[in-house]
Amino acid sequence: MSRHFLVALLGVSLLAGCSPTIRYPHLIGPGPAPIQRANAEAFDPYPLQDLGPEIVGGRPRDFAVPVDPVRRANQYNESRAAAAAGTAIPVGAPLAPT
Repeated sequence: MSRHFLVALLGVSLLAGCSPTIRYPHLIGPGPAPIQRANAEAFDPYPLQDLGPEIVGGRPRDFAVPVDPVRRANQYNESRAAAAAGTAIPVGAPLAPT
């Protein structure tokens, strides 16, 4: 087999089945501090105290108060809606043809 075919096959196999909500790794680094802060504010990667035992020192000082459960649920629903974009979900019984 040719080398180009093997590279293409490897690339396709690595990307097959990836969800659009999965973030790709940063091979160069996590980026500058403002970008890291914005990502942490949007996704809150630190351990939550209401899901298990408290982890002392698990959250930085600036993120001592986690996102409230209502906002966290809305973020989850928004991410699920983004993942299902383009797929129509039927609501109710189908209508009879007219």
